[in-house]
Amino acid sequence: MKKALSFLLSVVMLVSITAGIDLSALAATSGDYEYELLDDGTAEITEYTGSAKTLAIPSKLGGYKVTSIGKSAFKSCYTLTSVEIPNSVTSIGDYVFQYCTSLTSITIPNSVTSIGYAAFEYCTSLENVVIPSSIVSMGNYAFSNCTSLESVAIESGVARIAEYAFTDCTSLKTIALPSSVTNIGSRAFQYCTSLTTVAIPSSVTYIGSCAFSGSDNLINVYYSGSETQWNSKIEIDAVGNNSIKYATIYADHSHSYSGSVNAIKATTNNKGVMTYTCTVCGGIGKTKSYAKIKSVTLSKTSYTYNGKAKKPTVTVKDSSGNTISSKYYTVTYINRSTGKTVSSMKAVGKYYVKIKFKTKYSGTVKKAVTIKPKATSIKSVTASSKGFTVKWSKITSSTTGYQVQYSTSKSFSSKTTKTISSNKTTSKKITGLKAKKKYYVRVRTYKTVKINGKSTKIYSSWSSTKSVTTKK
Repeated sequence: MKKALSFLLSVVMLVSITAGIDLSALAATSGDYEYELLDDGTAEITEYTGSAKTLAIPSKLGGYKVTSIGKSAFKSCYTLTSVEIPNSVTSIGDYVFQYCTSLTSITIPNSVTSIGYAAFEYCTSLENVVIPSSIVSMGNYAFSNCTSLESVAIESGVARIAEYAFTDCTSLKTIALPSSVTNIGSRAFQYCTSLTTVAIPSSVTYIGSCAFSGSDNLINVYYSGSETQWNSKIEIDAVGNNSIKYATIYADHSHSYSGSVNAIKATTNNKGVMTYTCTVCGGIGKTKSYAKIKSVTLSKTSYTYNGKAKKPTVTVKDSSGNTISSKYYTVTYINRSTGKTVSSMKAVGKYYVKIKFKTKYSGTVKKAVTIKPKATSIKSVTASSKGFTVKWSKITSSTTGYQVQYSTSKSFSSKTTKTISSNKTTSKKITGLKAKKKYYVRVRTYKTVKINGKSTKIYSSWSSTKSVTTKK
């Protein structure tokens, strides 16, 4: 009775201790990433411990879909120069990329709905950014002190420019706000000392205090509404907005475009984005997306050695089903035994076909190709007492040896394999079998190569099967 009571008390204590623990927030590690599981069963990246320069954040960790990048996860990753966020992510948390001072390029997919407080603050090498139409919430200081930022494309759909969002972006010269914006937060473009021109849509009803304070070179405001609307519809906070009040207002402005710039290159994870600059105001007033890379296939991935070079045809398709022209990628061949690039694939071995994208597209895809040794053929199978002898054709070119396989099953479901290590040997005697039993026999060649420092056998196709019935 006492033991039962003691056990019951232990259980009660354990339950009381663990009752306050959120089991969904258990930390885990996958490669260079630390993550936690959220209540909905998806993953949030909590820390990156790697040192990569170019990084494509995975869409899954530990089998869980990555939907969030948590607070300070990549903060002060000084080596990062380029980051691609997968289209599984919906939230970029506070301070996520703050002080990533080498970051020049960031791809924010259309799945992201929120950018946190100071998420990209002090990314002092960041040159351009496209803020997708999916953004519902942008934290204060989101891109502040990005001193190299020259180009900002804000897609239609974004409703509010957060407070201090682009403060101290000293290289920004022109900004064109989309027709979805209604509110420009306080100090949003403060101390943008190179800013000369702003395009403001008639949808804007409020410009916060000091929104353009210290942006003393601002002289041109292109407004899509009428002069009357400018004077009556927009509430401009009286504090710190002299630069915009005294700028020249060009009412009834309508964007006019010629030519485009590839702002974001399409990858296997995300679409590409083209931006269009207005010939009148100089702002990026239009964006257009194009399909991501969906598949890369080879016409053939397995060959038999014949002394000739192998160059399979590469086909690349985008997510709209269109074939991507070969002018957008280069094809090279890598011998996996040496790790070196070769002009063609010829010798028996394992290779990678490396497809590297360029111009409108970015990224690299590798496809494996194997060149197998030439197959042999069985010359004869001669029965003996409880055994047999098999003879085959000699294949010495690009081979190491042979394998003989035999079974009482025609499908070789239960089989025995014997390896012959010399490619000059052309027969093998098998003994110790059942008497008066029918066996099926086949032979193949192999060649031993080094892959990542380890010996690997590459096998030919099997010969045609021969049968033999053992003697008593």
